[in-house]
Amino acid sequence: MNLFKGKKKLKILTIGLLSYFVFVSIFVYFSSYHEASSKSIESAKESNSAVLVVFSGEGCPPCRRIAPYIDEIESEYGTYMKVIRVDINSEDGLHKKYDIKMIPTVILYYKGEVFAKLVGYHEKEVYVDYVEAMLIAKVLDVYAVMKRSEKKNDGQK
Repeated sequence: MNLFKGKKKLKILTIGLLSYFVFVSIFVYFSSYHEASSKSIESAKESNSAVLVVFSGEGCPPCRRIAPYIDEIESEYGTYMKVIRVDINSEDGLHKKYDIKMIPTVILYYKGEVFAKLVGYHEKEVYVDYVEAMLIAKVLDVYAVMKRSEKKNDGQK
């Protein structure tokens, strides 16, 4: 009789631990997936900074394949640009508003305008090349502003 209670406790403990790990896994997945709305996309675009928006959907195998690429890009370039992940099903009309015909779609915005739009699955290097091109454009803009400022200051002296 005592042996039966021990097995029952072990079974309850095992189920409890499995439930805990499933909960933690789901929590970690969703906390790393920053779901955004069209309002947050628009506010990021209005900031005139570099923005990478990933439109994907639940149950989309290519979306799951690019997720690690986007995570790596965010960890490497996140200080220079904002990365927003959007579940296309989270808000009605998102696909029409941003002209999303297929997922995954990655749109890079710079100064509020579309810099590049990548539709479908691509290798990580393709995303990195576009991100680096956008960041180079950003650096060149900053450099041009600095040069204009220097000329303006030289003219005032």
